[in-house]
Amino acid sequence: MYFLLAQIDILVNNAGRSSKGWAIKTSLEVDKQIFEVNILGTISLTRQVLPHMTRRKKGHIVVTSSLAGKIGNNNLVPGGENIL
Repeated sequence: MYFLLAQIDILVNNAGRSSKGWAIKTSLEVDKQIFEVNILGTISLTRQVLPHMTRRKKGHIVVTSSLAGKIGNNNLVPGGENIL
C-alpha cells in the first residue's frame, strides 16, 4: 500500500452516497451500498491508517458528513430516500 512508503499526517474521510428514490421503492441492495460507502468505507480507511499514525505518534483524522443530518426533511429517511 502507498501509505506504507509515505508519511500520512491527515486522513480526511469525505466519501458519501445517498439515494433520491422513494424509500418504499428502494431495494435493500441500494441501502447496503450506501451503508458500505458511508459507514464501512470510513471505518476501513481509518483502520488502515491509524496504526501508521499511532507508530509515529502523529496524525489527524477528519470525518465529514452531510448537512442533511442537521437540517433534516420530514419526507426523507437516512440515505436521502423519500418515505412516501
